[in-house]
Amino acid sequence: MKIRKELWFGFSLMGLILAAALAMVLSVDTMTNGHYGLLMLSLVVVAIMLGFPTAFTLMGMGMLFAFFAYHSGDQTAGGAAQQTLDLMVQRAYSVMSNDVLISIPLFVFMGYLVERANLIEKLFRSLHLALARVPGSLGVATLV
Repeated sequence: MKIRKELWFGFSLMGLILAAALAMVLSVDTMTNGHYGLLMLSLVVVAIMLGFPTAFTLMGMGMLFAFFAYHSGDQTAGGAAQQTLDLMVQRAYSVMSNDVLISIPLFVFMGYLVERANLIEKLFRSLHLALARVPGSLGVATLV
């Protein structure tokens, strides 16, 4: 089985990225936030190059590294990892309880209902009948 040149380039690029990440991880005594960030970036790039969906890749890496941060956090500094995760939960709740942002899913739901009920076709047909003799009736119908 012969592998195309593009695949060789992609596989060698992924191998180079993974080798650099592994060399970085093995060369340090303690992992800092910068090391975790570079490791996460390299794993995200490799996962996307392998063809995983971007949304699931980002979600999985976020959950994986949040788990690392939670279980390897310095507990002598007042549980900084625990406080960070608690702040993430509080921020997510405050965003979800914002009254202005509630309108976004409701607007999308309204558009879905209008599309499924064929209301747009009925609206254009009735406006065409009502404004047939008016110059620019298509523009008026579009504005309404």
